[in-house]
Amino acid sequence: MNRPIDDFEEKLQLEYPCAWVYKVIGIRQVSIENAVSEILGEKPWSMSFSNQSRTRKYLAFNVEVVVANEQERNTIFRALKAHAEIKMVL
Repeated sequence: MNRPIDDFEEKLQLEYPCAWVYKVIGIRQVSIENAVSEILGEKPWSMSFSNQSRTRKYLAFNVEVVVANEQERNTIFRALKAHAEIKMVL
């Protein structure tokens, strides 16, 4: 029997600690780097260019960091999403 997509309840199974990549989208690379640095503090992380919008207004970067558990992974996601210099997080 096929289930509707919105009825899908399987949870992502990860073994922690693990490397996690957030796709972060913004307007200026330096502003995004500063925001990530502010949020992650002393935690080691790396950032690499991913893509840009057709109009070149928006830039996308992959931010990789090791997360200890699901709570930390979600906390970082929410902090990135809430930062004024970051337009979107995937």
